[in-house]
Amino acid sequence: MTQTANLMLTLLEQGQLQPEVTINNDLQIIDSLAGPAIQFGYKQSTTTGLTFGYYGGRVYSNGSNVTIADGTIGLTASTTNYVQRTAAGTVSVNTTGYTTGLIPMATVVTGASSITTVTDTRPASYDLRGRQVITTTGGASTLTDAQVNARILSIQGALTSNAVITLPVYQQEWTISNETTGAFTVQVQTASGSPVVIGQGMAEKFYGNGSILKSSESRLLQESDLFGDFIASGIIGAPVTGLSMTLPAGGAYVLGQRTTPAAYPFTYAASSDSYVDLSPSGAYTVTAVANGAAEPAVTSGSVRTQVVVTSATDVTGVNRRLASSPTMTAQKTNLSYYGSAQALAAGVFTPLIFPTVDLDTLGEYNTTTGTFTPQEDGLYLIFITLEASDAGITDQRVLVSMAPNAGADGTRILAGYTSSSATLDISAMRPVQMVGGVPQYFNCYVSTAETLAGGQSCAISIARLA
Repeated sequence: MTQTANLMLTLLEQGQLQPEVTINNDLQIIDSLAGPAIQFGYKQSTTTGLTFGYYGGRVYSNGSNVTIADGTIGLTASTTNYVQRTAAGTVSVNTTGYTTGLIPMATVVTGASSITTVTDTRPASYDLRGRQVITTTGGASTLTDAQVNARILSIQGALTSNAVITLPVYQQEWTISNETTGAFTVQVQTASGSPVVIGQGMAEKFYGNGSILKSSESRLLQESDLFGDFIASGIIGAPVTGLSMTLPAGGAYVLGQRTTPAAYPFTYAASSDSYVDLSPSGAYTVTAVANGAAEPAVTSGSVRTQVVVTSATDVTGVNRRLASSPTMTAQKTNLSYYGSAQALAAGVFTPLIFPTVDLDTLGEYNTTTGTFTPQEDGLYLIFITLEASDAGITDQRVLVSMAPNAGADGTRILAGYTSSSATLDISAMRPVQMVGGVPQYFNCYVSTAETLAGGQSCAISIARLA
């Protein structure tokens, strides 16, 4: 027996008594070499009529080596059939073309009852790191093997409800982007895991560990670690005649995510304060209470953008509650409001309301109720200045107290007395320890009825010291 230097197969020698032994050994070598080459190829011995036979093979799927058995699949008569498979080895066929994200196997042309031609279209190698578009209008969607074979999943569509996208429990990494429109959320999850929200216009890396879906971004420094929420453009409404007002389209950073909500037409309740909250997905929630009633809690997973004030017939005011530029998250309270022109009744405490904002870094003052709600416990410096438009009042006593209830006496901020008939002009400053999350009113008492002058001469400033 001889063997060439360039061939793995041994050659038969003349007079060899058992050639079948050598041939069988060499067939084993051929099989080991040809195995990968014939995987998912055309198997003539099992092909008959309109049934296409194919070889199985070995694939690496979901973290494991899997053996796929040989098989057959039915074809459509008198047309071109496109035979394809998933990375996991599931074979399918259609007559329109190869499906994005699937691996071609063969193009098979058929006659009325038999196969005419078979063209091998298996790639020498394949890269599934392509892009798969997932179209949805909302609701629940479960992705197929073919869809999740791609490494980039682009979620698209005009949403009419929240979308929940469920991925198989694969050991794989994806980049998933939310390219939808409409004021609703996109959540991705596995059947056994918790959903993760992807903001509109955002993309995020995820990996499946064979059970749940995890974000690969969690250890990266996020914008929310540096900056607070703010409105970059649009979104804030303006007073109009009637109760129907459209919030303009715009852009904002909400809970560390960029969102671009569409214009939002809404009819507001009459004689109400309507609190408008915005989620990272661009969805608005409007909560209405009676004019001057206690402020409701912010909608979970949202931030408060504005308060829309209505009379019985019109939208009379819109009070901004979210900053118009980014601020450092560690920034402290620094606010200034002015313009009170209230008529103060004699002998009672009246809540002061300063309607015009000059500065409010954290959106802690409510221009409808006059309440200041500090975000954190701390020492705050409060400055109040008041000037009256009335003259000729003598023996006027003026008090301003801070209290958690409207019209109540409490921590005294200002105490003054005038004995001349000159116009009232009084101011005071005091540091006060405050509890975060507890609204405080600034109630003013006058012994004789008086009307405040408005403008910059009637103002409040609050700064957090520590």
